[in-house]
Amino acid sequence: MDGGAKGKGFDRLLIVLIGAMLAYSFLFSWISLSKFESFDSATPQDMAAHNQAIWNTAHGQFLQQTVLYIGGLNHFYPLLALFAPIYWFGNHIFPLLFLYSLILASGALAVYLLAQDLLGSRSWGLLMGFCYLVYPGLHNLNLTDLKPIVLTAPFILFSLYFWQARRLWGFAIFALLASMATEQIAPLIIMFAPLAWIRRRDPRWILTPLLIGLATLFFSIYVYVPWASGAPYKHIRDHKLLSRLDLFSWGSYQKIFSFLGLALIPLFLSWEAFILAIPYLAFGPLATRIYTHYYFPLVAILFISLSYGLRRVQGWRPWKSCALPPATMILATGLILLLFFAFDPFLTRPRYLYPKSPSDHEAWALIRQIPEGASVTTDPCLLPALSLREELHEFSRKEYHGQEINYLDVDYILIDPRGPHRENPHHHRDYTGNSRLLMNESLRDRSGFEILAVQGNWVLFHRKSRP
Repeated sequence: MDGGAKGKGFDRLLIVLIGAMLAYSFLFSWISLSKFESFDSATPQDMAAHNQAIWNTAHGQFLQQTVLYIGGLNHFYPLLALFAPIYWFGNHIFPLLFLYSLILASGALAVYLLAQDLLGSRSWGLLMGFCYLVYPGLHNLNLTDLKPIVLTAPFILFSLYFWQARRLWGFAIFALLASMATEQIAPLIIMFAPLAWIRRRDPRWILTPLLIGLATLFFSIYVYVPWASGAPYKHIRDHKLLSRLDLFSWGSYQKIFSFLGLALIPLFLSWEAFILAIPYLAFGPLATRIYTHYYFPLVAILFISLSYGLRRVQGWRPWKSCALPPATMILATGLILLLFFAFDPFLTRPRYLYPKSPSDHEAWALIRQIPEGASVTTDPCLLPALSLREELHEFSRKEYHGQEINYLDVDYILIDPRGPHRENPHHHRDYTGNSRLLMNESLRDRSGFEILAVQGNWVLFHRKSRP
């Protein structure tokens, strides 16, 4: 059977796509590992907290972390617990980075199935799946510090595919997986209800997304987050109408363009995608602050829109009058999309190379001297590298909620006494002053710590024997 035709039989194009997905997974897990080893996390506190929560779950403490404060995470992230078995077999982050990349790559399969269903051709499916894998916006998600919200992109794509195929159980499973990644995806899941109503689906298709979305919001805001973190939920619920007109602020939407670029325009190619995107279009005037990662699920909506939009374009008279062979039309569309991805002036391309600096090598030399089970306080940029332990703190951190901690009550301290490598005055309580005080008192033998080793500008302190 022709590989470009839709039908039964051995799907050689699907095998090609699976090969591309595996290649993508290995490539981006290697890039992610390079980024990790060069201490280049954009938000090292978040990456360390997420990784520590997974490690603690593997060792009997459900999603506990001590980086941001002592307690559970202040978002609804139960999906992270499913990664815990990785750390039953060793203390290396690469398997986790690979699994993240593989899950993101799996979205190409959902795009393939959706495009094949809507456009009637496996060749169209292969093209759209390949475009998904090479899209720089997806790469930006992949290199974003283990944030669970990035995993909603493939889950939403699979949800839409099963919704289009009228397979309620498949839709419900992937909608539930998306909701377990973050409560912030709940408004998007809820939008499947009006979409089903417009399509005149039976009540099950309306009630299922409503129940999943509303239950996720209620449970996460009023039950899970207060119980896990010990503090009231402060994200979605506290946004105030028109508190800041972010809807009309270029500075806010520039953050969205950074990973979507002009691909934001094709979001309006189909009314299905537009309905799903309504929570994001409405979020500007509701938000006290726009966080770029809130908009990561738009990557999924983009490829939903492209698939539905291309199906409608195929029905246009100018398209039909071209009378070009299907293969030529597919190649031309692919070339246009790739040129769009390559030359979009607004789309930020991620870095793909993360070489280690001499300072990075020096820091790793000291990290390797710290026993695996020891409690540690460290510079913010080193937090992810030391997150596979029960207790980890950021040096001189000012807590914003949760139980107050004494960041000096640890076995080891690894810092640069000159000051933090990542400035964040909101979190730090005079990092430079406290680090120099610790250094001077240790040199004069007036501290509870002794200097164990020095590499370049990094200093490793070890607690003296307790009396």
